[in-house]
Amino acid sequence: MLLSANSQLLSVTADAATTDTYVISAKSYAVNSLQETYGGNKVDGENLLTNVELTGSEARSLAKRYSVLAVEKDVILTGDTAEASDDAASQWNLDAIGVTGDETSVASGNKVKVAVIDSGISFTGDIFAMESADFVNDGNENPLFDDASGHGTAVSGIICAADDDIGITGINPNVELYSAKVLDSNNQSPLSRVLQGIYWAIENDVDIINMSFGTDADSEILHNAVRDAYNAGILLVASSGNTAGGAVKYPAAYSEVIAVGATTPAGGLWSDTSTGEELELLAPGEKILTSGFLGGTLSTSGTSIAAAEVSAVASLLMQRDASKSADFIRALLSASAKRVGDYGLIDYAYASEIYDDFANWYEESEDQTAAFSNEAAPTDYSDSAESVVEGMWSSSNHGLMAEEASNSNNANLSAGYTKVVQYACANVDTYYGKNNDTEHNCDDVSENQKVLQKKVQAFHGRGNFVANIRYISNFAQYMGQGLTLDAALEKCQTKFPNLITKVSSRVYTAADVDANNPPDSKHPTDGQVMEYMTKAVIEIYKDLIDDTRLGRLTSDSGKIGPKRRMLIYLGVALHMIGDVYAHRTIVPTNMVVEASDKVENGGFAISQFCAGDFNNSEITASKAELSNYVSVVSPFLWKDKIEDLKYNNWKNFEQSVNWQIVEFQDIFLFQKTSSTTKYDDNVLFAKERFSDAKKCCNAYLKDIISKNFPDFTDVQKFYVKYLFPASDKVVLNNFKNYATLANLETSGYANSSWSAHSTSSYV
Repeated sequence: MLLSANSQLLSVTADAATTDTYVISAKSYAVNSLQETYGGNKVDGENLLTNVELTGSEARSLAKRYSVLAVEKDVILTGDTAEASDDAASQWNLDAIGVTGDETSVASGNKVKVAVIDSGISFTGDIFAMESADFVNDGNENPLFDDASGHGTAVSGIICAADDDIGITGINPNVELYSAKVLDSNNQSPLSRVLQGIYWAIENDVDIINMSFGTDADSEILHNAVRDAYNAGILLVASSGNTAGGAVKYPAAYSEVIAVGATTPAGGLWSDTSTGEELELLAPGEKILTSGFLGGTLSTSGTSIAAAEVSAVASLLMQRDASKSADFIRALLSASAKRVGDYGLIDYAYASEIYDDFANWYEESEDQTAAFSNEAAPTDYSDSAESVVEGMWSSSNHGLMAEEASNSNNANLSAGYTKVVQYACANVDTYYGKNNDTEHNCDDVSENQKVLQKKVQAFHGRGNFVANIRYISNFAQYMGQGLTLDAALEKCQTKFPNLITKVSSRVYTAADVDANNPPDSKHPTDGQVMEYMTKAVIEIYKDLIDDTRLGRLTSDSGKIGPKRRMLIYLGVALHMIGDVYAHRTIVPTNMVVEASDKVENGGFAISQFCAGDFNNSEITASKAELSNYVSVVSPFLWKDKIEDLKYNNWKNFEQSVNWQIVEFQDIFLFQKTSSTTKYDDNVLFAKERFSDAKKCCNAYLKDIISKNFPDFTDVQKFYVKYLFPASDKVVLNNFKNYATLANLETSGYANSSWSAHSTSSYV
């Protein structure tokens, strides 16, 4: 619903006492006073207020003010990718648009900056963002599973996945990717977040903005943001929508944006494409292979994927000559497109062929487009698209290998089951593992959940991470066997009598607490960490049974049965593995050889730490003092840490790293400010950590799923290999000691291997 001072005032039907969230666009001199009166958040550098709570009467009154340009409800925009399926195929779509794989050799020195405004990017090992911004703020800080829906990962993979042995190869691996996370786990975003994403992209001086989402609501404020991006010289690409016979969605419907529809493998218009006079270009959008969960691949359909292909091809053309305008690239794409009815299917090969002649013509005339028309008919790739494989993981080099359906003996995860695991991975922090006082993003929150939200550090890889992951893994499989909650808890507890003790039904306490010398909040025992994890396990189970917040993960019967319960806990375990590698690995000594003021990739040097984050004090401390400093203040309650920053300078940090006593989670203890995730959660900083985490997750999935799912007659033994590093640069703190205390067999690795990957006192 639009309320504008410059257009007809539309009626507001809401009750005068009922409030809704609005976005306000106003003249610069009025923004501060409006914020003082009505609240809301200012968008940096823009005359916008978001998250403003107004009644209908207040909105109508504001819309009449001369200083107010527009008042709009914060409408929801939805990503346009259709549901992922179990069908996968070759990358036939690249042939269909004339991409051979040799394109990046042309003027590869010109880096084109592409902003993907979407749902973020989960770590795959072959998609890296030069810059990223999280406007969802969902509490998820695990890079392996940052993208809760998989939408942004799929779109980004199409654009620029690296040409390696991981997953697919993107159309232009040479681009500099900028990721703005605005879509949530439901693949939705309010208008306010989309606006933030657009203006963030403008501030970063990107060349192309890809928007694979849409809404039926025409918004003047959204249109203004689009105009601002267009006037900044940015090429704007958006999906037309997945509504058969429906109108083109916004923002694609705006004249400043290239509206992209989808075609079938046969070369015809995809039946679910939203069409209309605004539809400008087409690209393949049915049965498209793209980047999936944990570096695998998936087959998906939708205009989102088609839009990504147009953005990628546009980037290939842009990198030929950085001086060419966005309008030139847009005109070239249209002029070179093959005809599919009334629309044009992009053709990079032909656009590249006519590039020079078209550039000469473009500078001289504006009415000879027909001279460059593409007379070739679309090729039929139906046979290629029908080479169906089973499962969501279809890369032969990664866990859960998917084979030809006729030859498959593995019980791989279907698309639906994969969605359950992915959902759990991405939402652990949101519901059960936050480090602050922010409440859950849900209506029904128990007091116990609020406590857990601040204290479930096991889900972040803290405490004895080996025992914790083994615990949750066994519990997951007991759920798959159909055991009751009490039976599953009791069986798990018997594996760790040294850490946790049963008090009564569903009540457990830490077994390693000395009654005569109880720990304070800064000194939690491993058993206390496991005790709180057990409480969280019970709370998750209640959610699954009550079906209140996880209802969208139910089966057709409307119930979350044993298989899905098992997969939820499996997803939690995967999240924990990711956090172990993000937080508990030891900082490599080669990364702190000397301080540097050099700033790369958004405020830090990729190969070493940025000196600007540290004080330059020459005060030093002994090894004993610094060892105590990094171990005494536990992440059990983060607020306690801030009070103890007494050695926060570069020299103490450098010494501590050389002594191999600093985990990545400890870095901020030495920084000037408590920037807790600047290094430990960044996939470009010591990225071997995340590659190793992905390999461990894949090995874990391959064994536990392929060998046990869906019939859990026997519980798969938990092996230390599910956590063992692969890179010689990755060392886990106290790893062998934790594995021994978790009752795991450690003889499978030689002492030399343990010495290389563990700071355990055993080696």
